Amino acid sequence: MHQSGLAKIAYNDLQVKFIKNQFFKEDLSETQNYMISVGLQIRTVKIKQIADSNLNITFEKPLAYVRNEKCVLFRPDSKGMRIMGYGIIIE
Repeated sequence: MHQSGLAKIAYNDLQVKFIKNQFFKEDLSETQNYMISVGLQIRTVKIKQIADSNLNITFEKPLAYVRNEKCVLFRPDSKGMRIMGYGIIIE
C-alpha cells in the first residue's frame, strides 16, 4: 500500500529508466505504437529514447503512477516475444 498523497497523474508524458528483455530481439522505434502497463492501467504509447536506458513515453489519456513504480512495456502485435522489458518511472 502507498501512503496518501504519493500518487501523481501524468497527462501526456513520462520518463522511464528502461531495462530491455534479453529475449526481445527487435529494436525500439519512435514511429511504432506500443503498450505500457502501470499497475492495473494499460495505455497506448509512443517512445523516444533520451539517453542510454532512459525513455520519454508519450500517451493521450492520463496515467496515475507513483515515483519509482515499475511498469511493463510491450508490443501486442509482435510475432515473437511480446514483452519488450520493464521500466522504473522517474517522472
